[in-house]
Amino acid sequence: MFDQTDFQNYLNPLDYNDIKELAMFSPEINNVFIGIKKHLFCTMGDPDSMSFHFFYLSGGLEKAGYRLELHHRQKDFYSHIMSYCYHLSLEFAHLEPVHVYNSYLYQYRTGLESKGVQTISNRELDYMKTLTNDPEPEIISPYHIEIIPYLEAKEFYQALIGWDDKLQIEDGKNYVYLLFNNNNKYFKIGRSKTPLKREKTLQGQDPDNILLMFIEADKKTELDLHRKYFKKRVRGEWFKLTVSDLIEL
Repeated sequence: MFDQTDFQNYLNPLDYNDIKELAMFSPEINNVFIGIKKHLFCTMGDPDSMSFHFFYLSGGLEKAGYRLELHHRQKDFYSHIMSYCYHLSLEFAHLEPVHVYNSYLYQYRTGLESKGVQTISNRELDYMKTLTNDPEPEIISPYHIEIIPYLEAKEFYQALIGWDDKLQIEDGKNYVYLLFNNNNKYFKIGRSKTPLKREKTLQGQDPDNILLMFIEADKKTELDLHRKYFKKRVRGEWFKLTVSDLIEL
């Protein structure tokens, strides 16, 4: 999911002059160039070659960005986009990689359908499976159907951190846990003897709360982490962490 080598073969950095040239052909890009928008991620397609360009442009003083160029149905197409979004989130800390990835796929899907390619998302397919009680529901179409694999934040962050679903809770021990709220994108660093039950309790308050990790640790460890990320505290035990912070954790 986070390959940082192969996708770079299709990656081109953009500088001030590149963005200035692109701004001549797109009102949105021009808005970034002149400072009306802080940044922009957009997708453009070539109807003849079926190549797609995934842009990220940062405005302000730096005026820089990247372009990822991929061809429809090429090998590892979607994993390259995910690696690209991961790469962007490391360089531009304000970007949330799952949101950027899903936004690119939404734009890509729109581009495919404008060219007559029929699509269905993995979420829609899962809904069909539930609705029909059929693990492989039949979809009738005279054309190839592209399945658009949107990503869930839980899947991304648990893979990033290295979630182990075989970890067991031992009675009487204390654990420091990391929780993610998929709605506001904040992370909770807390402590509990029963982190799995704590997750369910917090999910009862807000179903967007997702447990990402827990380790056996004492109160001092929790306090040390709270101090470490003090400047990123939103409220209480909730913090606005970046992907780089999570890698460090």
